[in-house]
Amino acid sequence: GRIETVGGWLAALPRPVLEAQPYLCLLDAFVHFSHHNFQAGEYSLARAEFLVELLPDEQAGNLLGEIATTRAVRAAFGLPPAEIIRQAELAKTLLDPENLWALASVNQSLGVAQWIEGDLAAAAESFGLAVRQAAQCGNIYIQGAALAYQSFLNAASGQFSRMGAMADELLALGAAQPTLPRSVVSVGMSARAYIALAQFKLEEAMQWGERALPPAEAGGSADFIFLPLSCLTVVAIAQKDWAKLAERLAAGRMLADTHNLVWVRHFMASLEVMALVDQRRYDEAGALLSEMQEVQFRPEESQVNTLQSRMEIYVASCRWRLHAGRSRQDSAGLTALVDELATALPEIDARALHYAWGRLAAVAALAQVTLGQTEAAVALLARLLRLAAREQWRFVFVSEGAPLATVLADERAALLAAGVPAGFLQELMAVFPQTTPDWPEPLTEREQEVVALIAAGLSNQEIANQLTITYGTAKRHVNNIYAKLGVNSRAQAILKAQELGMVNTPPGT
Repeated sequence: GRIETVGGWLAALPRPVLEAQPYLCLLDAFVHFSHHNFQAGEYSLARAEFLVELLPDEQAGNLLGEIATTRAVRAAFGLPPAEIIRQAELAKTLLDPENLWALASVNQSLGVAQWIEGDLAAAAESFGLAVRQAAQCGNIYIQGAALAYQSFLNAASGQFSRMGAMADELLALGAAQPTLPRSVVSVGMSARAYIALAQFKLEEAMQWGERALPPAEAGGSADFIFLPLSCLTVVAIAQKDWAKLAERLAAGRMLADTHNLVWVRHFMASLEVMALVDQRRYDEAGALLSEMQEVQFRPEESQVNTLQSRMEIYVASCRWRLHAGRSRQDSAGLTALVDELATALPEIDARALHYAWGRLAAVAALAQVTLGQTEAAVALLARLLRLAAREQWRFVFVSEGAPLATVLADERAALLAAGVPAGFLQELMAVFPQTTPDWPEPLTEREQEVVALIAAGLSNQEIANQLTITYGTAKRHVNNIYAKLGVNSRAQAILKAQELGMVNTPPGT
């Protein structure tokens, strides 16, 4: 795993010596590809191919397999997944079965291609095989890297208990093998941070994230810096620590600029959109999303990272459309969002990207409630809650704040009847922050009428009768009022409205 050391040794060799040995050319190509220096890597790889053509067939077979292995590694950066798979399968037919080092590398590359194509089960199998082969031949770098891939593959599918097992195995490997680069071991720490975040254990997430973040002077791969940095950024948003958030976003932009990585820039920008939405700065969030849509990803960047970044942007965009639409009472926009997610959610589910599915399902359910489609929202939330209970997902719900807390409280009986575990629902409700926002949105004229009727003690049905509107419309107005005031009950709404001078009720009522 000491790629920098190998690169130094190769650079110290006279070029005629290096270019006369196919194995040295392959090593040189591998080092260049690891640093995204593709032109130099392609030159060394072509030189290795030329030298192998001069060898007798009995000597060339395994070297051809090594070349295909290196090409599979190269293909993971910007080439179609089919090309990665083609090179990996070719390598497997040419490699000596005892060449476990190369086979482990091939299976890791194959897992990347399968992940990109959405076959997460096959990817998990390939990464697992790479781990076992690398362990057999003592290649702790490939063993650690494949464990890292396995760990975050489980995060994509929402299987955080399995992610934790992979993280612990990686941390144990680091403890047993001091030569394993810290950057690889830090992935295990980052995985632990992400698990804690998904379960809304913010202090634990922050502790693991800070342990994983390398010192500024240490440098290292952008991936290993980005993982803890992105987690710590979300923690800052959840804690509403805007000063710390600004610091994390600035670090993300510097990382993106230093390594010229569009996926990092976009991913961090999507987190900034999340923060702007939480602060109800919808115009700024929309402008930032528009900027991101105008910039294309660089094809040579890691396709797994690009895939994750695209999904994060899509989730941020849907959350913005939801909350801006609720604020502006944009029924047409919310209807379009619900219709779009009705198509997108099954596709995401089919790719086994269950955690992204859960985040978007929460958005869709809130939009449905706002439109008065309560029955559909309850059905979707019930499925989400049953899934979340197995792996203790909490952030998916808490990140949507008071509006979703209100829905869960109002529809508790229906959710329990749909098979949602009562214990998990009770635990979840206790996790929602009880504080109200510092920037309440103004109520519309109709909402002011409704809040006055709430203060007068009228039920939703009585409000509907009084204003000559449907029960569903009255309920939607009440939910919007709760969201704008940052409250979860009628009593809290009355107190907050009195505090803000929205209603004038006699003392003691």
